[in-house]
Amino acid sequence: MADKRNPPTHQCPARAWRQPADVLREGRRGVLRIATAPSSLVAVVEAGHDELRRLAPEALLDVAAARTSSVLDMITTGAAEVGFCQLHGMETGIVSHSSFRGSVVCVLPSEHPLAHRDELSAQDLAGQPLITFPNAELTGRRVMMAFSRAGVMPNIVLHVSQTLQALNLVAVGRGLALVDSYFGKSLARASTATLPDNYRGLTVVPFNPTIQIDLHMITSASRPLSYLAEIYVDTLLSRYQVDPLQS
Repeated sequence: MADKRNPPTHQCPARAWRQPADVLREGRRGVLRIATAPSSLVAVVEAGHDELRRLAPEALLDVAAARTSSVLDMITTGAAEVGFCQLHGMETGIVSHSSFRGSVVCVLPSEHPLAHRDELSAQDLAGQPLITFPNAELTGRRVMMAFSRAGVMPNIVLHVSQTLQALNLVAVGRGLALVDSYFGKSLARASTATLPDNYRGLTVVPFNPTIQIDLHMITSASRPLSYLAEIYVDTLLSRYQVDPLQS
């Protein structure tokens, strides 16, 4: 005898037909979580946010600024779907879809005697108070290697974990910064970055020898991309016409 308190349910054909559309609609209303190095946050949002809003106007972009190790953790654990960070080459559990070339630059006050140079070397910066990343960061180690090869002992006065912290410290006269160039507004111009408008009193000068940096766009190797993540990844691959990388 059927239980009248809990009668069996029967899904009508029309309702069953509408379900895939409902699922797709919900996908477009979801949240796309991205993890990126703090300095590249503006460029990362600028790169794909407009297209995401056009194709999924009810979706939300949730961006977390984190150090490289945290970006990798967020991707492998599923806390974020798309990440942007440097890679050492020995990471597992991720796929690198593309990379965006940047470099180490020197940021200094516009009135500084070295501000009008076309480039600055380790010898040029000898004795100058420098702000850069610690050796625990890949960029920091590469900066120290450049000085070591030049036979110059750098005068490091401050270590920072974020490029924007370094820019703020330069702005208040704490020293000259050797940082990555991803603070610009576009990933396409990362190697020739221009400072945001609120840093008008500062100047960017390339560091010589060039320390190239690759910011990788990564996703999990074990989880399929959501509809929103596919939009974002495909937008960047198309917009910047970069070749996907094999990981």
